[in-house]
Amino acid sequence: LRSRGDEGVEPLLRAQGFEVHTIGSIGRLKTFRALRRLIRSQQPDIVHTMLFEANLYGRLATIGTGTRVVVSLVNTTYSAARLADPRLNRRKVRVVQALDAALGRFRTDRFHAVSRAVKDDAVAALRLPDDKVTVIERGRRPETLPVVSPARRAAARETLALPADAEVLVSVG
Repeated sequence: LRSRGDEGVEPLLRAQGFEVHTIGSIGRLKTFRALRRLIRSQQPDIVHTMLFEANLYGRLATIGTGTRVVVSLVNTTYSAARLADPRLNRRKVRVVQALDAALGRFRTDRFHAVSRAVKDDAVAALRLPDDKVTVIERGRRPETLPVVSPARRAAARETLALPADAEVLVSVG
């Protein structure tokens, strides 16, 4: 929905001749209305969304248009570990979860989950039919990320000059 126009794949898509529509930060209601107008004017066959705010807007904006909705699930939003975060307002999360579940059952044609764990979490938390969620793992090159093995681990530690018994924490963001 929101973009500065110079991030991600947007410039590449434009360079390849694709028409890209963006909606700036104009407030929730105006954003929803702008998206609804865009969907009605463009009449897409499918709207694909990811993450809660886009999922909410996308699903609601397609009501009555005949446009199918595909939602990508990329994290375990309602897992016990996530809900254990003391910074979360559990009541608010439960309201969001109920809304997400209702829209998931009645206004989403298909779900794409990036892992089996993400699928299992969504099926349980949102009470979705198992066959409505397809797992398509993120692409990995086997030659770049081969199967984990003790030899591979030892080689990585040697490359990084880490002792075999050193604790290692990796944070990817």
